[in-house]
Amino acid sequence: MKKVEILSDNAVSLNYSSGDSSRCCAFPISSMTDKGEQVVAYRSGQTKHSADGVLLMQTTLDGGAVWSEPGLVYDGTDSHRLDRTG
Repeated sequence: MKKVEILSDNAVSLNYSSGDSSRCCAFPISSMTDKGEQVVAYRSGQTKHSADGVLLMQTTLDGGAVWSEPGLVYDGTDSHRLDRTG
């Protein structure tokens, strides 16, 4: 197994970086694009499994020193967008 050395840690989620404990950011997943851009997506809501959840995404080009503002990927609060018939 390879060891990972963490060189720095920078909070990017909305609740942690702003000190807002009334929001929960959970289930992060990250990836790297062909152009070297790091992408992280995560769920944000009042709690980990609340009905107000949205999927957000942020990107960085400098190894995580500076992150983009969160962009909305999916709004889970808009139940009319879901096809529940099939």
